[in-house]
Order: sequence, then C-alpha cells, then structure tokens
Amino acid sequence: MPHADSALVPPGLTKSEFWLHVHDQLAALLEGQRNWVVNLANASSLIYNSLLAFNPYFGDGDRAVNWCGFTRHLD
Repeated sequence: MPHADSALVPPGLTKSEFWLHVHDQLAALLEGQRNWVVNLANASSLIYNSLLAFNPYFGDGDRAVNWCGFTRHLD
C-alpha cells in the first residue's frame, strides 16, 4: 500500500481516533517489509503527511508540522 493512500485522514476524528487510524495505517504499510531503513522512511512519511492532513490540531498555520523523522545514534 503506498503511503500517500495511507496518509488520508477521514474527517471528524478526535485525537485518539486519529492516532488509532495512524497506527492501523502504519501497521498495514509496514507489514512484510523487513528493511528497517525503508520502514523508518515510510513511517516518517506517513506520520508527517497524516499530521498535515489533520488540520484541527496539527496541520494549519503556526501549528503546522515542518518535519518528522528518525535519527540513528551510533555508539
């Protein structure tokens, strides 16, 4: 499933319903993919685009998300 389809957010969700929706979409997107770099990239993209699409809380004006990602700490 492409992440662009996964990042569509149904209208009228509460914050709790939004995060449950993101979790379900992320689980489907990552299913069967074993490459952790690909999984982190897909997760970042899905979360970022989902947050932008959830205008009541995260995607509008000063509240707009400007970055979402992961870093790897090397020992």
